[in-house]
Amino acid sequence: MATQNDNIDMLWLMNELLEHSPDAFGVFDSHDRLVLCNQNMASIWGLSKEQAIGKSNSELVKRAFQLGQTINIETTDIDDWIADIHTRKRSQKHRVFESDWRDGTWVQVSELLLDNGFLVVSTRDITELKQTQLELQQALAQLSKIAALDELTQIHNRRSFNKLAEAEVKRCQRYHHPLSLLLLDIDHFKQVNDNYGHANGDLVLQTFAQLFREHLRDSDIFARFGGEEFVLLLPETNMTAAKNLTNRLSQLLAQQKITTLDKKTSISITVSSGLTALGGMKDNLEDMLIRADKALYCSKQNGRNRCTIAR
Repeated sequence: MATQNDNIDMLWLMNELLEHSPDAFGVFDSHDRLVLCNQNMASIWGLSKEQAIGKSNSELVKRAFQLGQTINIETTDIDDWIADIHTRKRSQKHRVFESDWRDGTWVQVSELLLDNGFLVVSTRDITELKQTQLELQQALAQLSKIAALDELTQIHNRRSFNKLAEAEVKRCQRYHHPLSLLLLDIDHFKQVNDNYGHANGDLVLQTFAQLFREHLRDSDIFARFGGEEFVLLLPETNMTAAKNLTNRLSQLLAQQKITTLDKKTSISITVSSGLTALGGMKDNLEDMLIRADKALYCSKQNGRNRCTIAR
């Protein structure tokens, strides 16, 4: 049978445990007044334990809001803010949520509603966890971006293009909007590699991709299909506008002098292309690519440095 001294020792032990806990801990009675807390909980309100105990939750929140302390309360009407919070408090037997504080700290708040109406509240610092989550999200986003880009030219790769282009084809078909597709191939690229080396060949590919990218819209989808072959999807662009753009970019490319890595000479290149446009509702990306490829072949056969339209 427990003695009075045993009970005192137990209360002392519980108090010591709470005070040495890194978490904030408090108990509110059925009238929402703080009846027990450790100093970590009282410090949230900028008070000592003795000052905090006996105050209602609304009084504590208003005090923190007026002093601009700890809790990040974004409102111009604190009474409305408290009323909104109270619609969620005590709505569940056990509730866990996250909250950010003014100093950048993130905490996980746990609320446990007892049968007698008392509410046990504890908060745990999860700032490091949130930072880790953020870093992980950023890393995953970076990996996703890397996976979608051609490593050499930093434009879309074939897989990424197919995914984006399929969605754009469906969108333009749904709304009956124009859509053009251009398949491009750098002329005599093998000779560039043979005469100047693969490092300069890579430089030519990078320069080509950069020149085109600088003159395209954000909505245009430009990708390296493999080797010296590129593809360009032009939303909201009819055949005439696409042909004009192709001619302009081809002329800019032909005028470009690409200085070799050893600075001793320069390389000039041209491009051949095949152009097609989205047909009716039965048309698809694969068929567009086939038509553009046939048109590109005609450009190659007819002397290169030209654009052929697939009808």
